[in-house]
Amino acid sequence: AEALEIVTCCWPALQKSLLMRVEALGIQMRSLRARAALSAAVERRELLAFARRESRSLRRGRARWGVALGEMIAACVESLSGRPDLALSNFALAEQSFAAAGMLLHELFARLCRGQLIGGGEGRALIESAEAGLRAEAIVNPERLALVFATAAFPSSR
Repeated sequence: AEALEIVTCCWPALQKSLLMRVEALGIQMRSLRARAALSAAVERRELLAFARRESRSLRRGRARWGVALGEMIAACVESLSGRPDLALSNFALAEQSFAAAGMLLHELFARLCRGQLIGGGEGRALIESAEAGLRAEAIVNPERLALVFATAAFPSSR
């Protein structure tokens, strides 16, 4: 909630500065704002609509990596909304989009989230695959870092 408050307070000045016209910065800031809203949505469900709007905005963009971030945010929104089937399809799409954009860590976190949602043997295989990839990248605590990459997909970790 504090992160969302900080981003929200600074947003008008950021827009006034015209920096949001720089595509990479705009994508990063929309992703940050959406992830802050998702994190706060664990307590304040009305913020899911806000995160969903940011996700749509990212997915309408031209940058492949921004679209992938939008898919990940959409998956988190669906997960928190209690729609695991939609979350699974968005996580799968995010994983594919991150792979196409060459964003390995994001791809692995999308796979980890899918595995968490699927559960059972298939889910365990996805989790082990993702964790092996993350360990190869020297990530010590994947589930903790997943809170940054896939905010609110792991509410039990809080």
